[in-house]
Amino acid sequence: MYVERIDFRELLDKIDQLEVWRHLLGSMVYLEEAITNPFRADRTPGCWLSYGHTKSYYIILNDYASRMHHGWSIFDAWMHTRHVGFQEACQQIYNEFVLSKQPNEISRIQLENTRKLSIPKTRPHLTFLPRNGFLLRDKEYWEPLGITSKQLIEDGVYSVYKYRHSTKDGKIAECYPNDHCYAYTFPSKHTKIYRPFSNFKWYANITENDIGMYEDLPEFGEILFICKSYKDARIQANLDPYYNVVWTQGEHFKIPDHYLVDFYNRFDNIYVFYDNDHAGITNSNLIVEEANTLLDTDKFQSISLPENDLEWTYYNKPKQGIKDNADFILNYGAQALSKEIEKLI
Repeated sequence: MYVERIDFRELLDKIDQLEVWRHLLGSMVYLEEAITNPFRADRTPGCWLSYGHTKSYYIILNDYASRMHHGWSIFDAWMHTRHVGFQEACQQIYNEFVLSKQPNEISRIQLENTRKLSIPKTRPHLTFLPRNGFLLRDKEYWEPLGITSKQLIEDGVYSVYKYRHSTKDGKIAECYPNDHCYAYTFPSKHTKIYRPFSNFKWYANITENDIGMYEDLPEFGEILFICKSYKDARIQANLDPYYNVVWTQGEHFKIPDHYLVDFYNRFDNIYVFYDNDHAGITNSNLIVEEANTLLDTDKFQSISLPENDLEWTYYNKPKQGIKDNADFILNYGAQALSKEIEKLI
């Protein structure tokens, strides 16, 4: 039988390997969780999934009790269970986990010429062990922003005791941070480590598809804000009046087309609310232009806190380098921020 050749590296960019492993193993497994090997007689959970040491773009099965199965990728397991060759395995995985999930029709808007996402070719290994609750220093960091520990937990944000990540040479490093360290988690099981006071501020295996607080949105609404960070988005959600809000992975990250279509279909007005510096304004304008062109609409608008022409005198404090919600609320409080946003929209 003829099988169209598929580049396995491109295929890895389009799928969630952990989802394929769950399909193959028949259970909801996670990275570095002790499991049994269903491909042999095994009753003792002594195996686990992790990113490979030499081929860090693979999630592999670790089974030191079986030389045959140790180091298997999803392709090895698929070939074994389906009794097919490598290219046929790639084709079947593509059909089941890529092709079958592409919508045949999008309500009101048909996506054409969908752009390829700039997803990294390799997704680094990243796991973490959360603390049992939050420390005093965590409270001192989040409380001035009006963000509570309950909200952090609800949003999937954890204080980190330790984390493990892959290095540039393919090894796994273990880190026990002694400073503020937080893990942002997503339904995709991807993670973003945030250390606000470290020289190594970020470490992540996220993609553009990891849009924060997306799962909390209502079915339909009048206004949606798109922020560039968790802090800004949570501050926005805490304001009175309440605003629907999501957050991207940063100002330089592209928002996938299918999210833009979804926002268009569900909300009357969409504001891309990034920092008022050059990077924020430039990328915010770019997203708005692309979205409005793609969807032939003017629903998307770019806004930012004014840099120079804001009347700061009624706050009784001088302007102090305010560029986003976090800066603003630390200097002038939530009530003043609400008033300023009402003026912008």
